[in-house]
Amino acid sequence: MKIVTICLISILAFNVYAKPHPSPLDQMLGELLESAAKYSKYDMPDEAPIIKVMAAGELNRMLGCKNQKCMDNVGGYYNYTDRTIYVDERINLIEPYLANGLLVHELTHYLQHHSGQEPPKDCEAKRKLEQEAFITQKKYLYMTGYLKIMGGIPNFNCTTQAQYYS
Repeated sequence: MKIVTICLISILAFNVYAKPHPSPLDQMLGELLESAAKYSKYDMPDEAPIIKVMAAGELNRMLGCKNQKCMDNVGGYYNYTDRTIYVDERINLIEPYLANGLLVHELTHYLQHHSGQEPPKDCEAKRKLEQEAFITQKKYLYMTGYLKIMGGIPNFNCTTQAQYYS
C-alpha cells in the first residue's frame, strides 16, 4: 500500500510541475481569443496565433504606409501568410482598453482566416472583414466597460483606406 501511495503522489506531483505555466501575456491572449470567438460568429480554434511586437517604422513599411495619417492610425495587423499578428511597439499591451480592443480586432481577423476565409482580394471584401472585426471589437469594449473610455471606433471605407496608402 505504501508503494502505491508514493507512486501516486509522485505521478500527481510530476503532472503539476511538468506542465508549463502560461505567461500572463499568454493567459491574456487566450482570454482575448475566447472573447473574439464569443462576440463574433466564429468557433474557438485549438491554437492562438503568434503575436510579434515590432517598431512602428517596420510595421508601417510592411503595410505600405506613405503618409502620417496611416502611420498614426495603424496599431496592429494580421498577416494571412504567416498567421501572425504584428503589433506596434507603441501600443502598451498592459493598457487594457487600447491594447485589448486592438488585439480582439486582430484576433477576429485570425478567426476569419481560421474559419476558411481567404485574404480579401479587393477593397469591398476587405471592408466587410474590417467591419466585422470592428463590430466584434466594439462588443468586447462595450461588455468590458472600455467603450466609454475610448469613445467610438472607426468605420472602414474604401475612400479613407485609399487615403492611407497614397
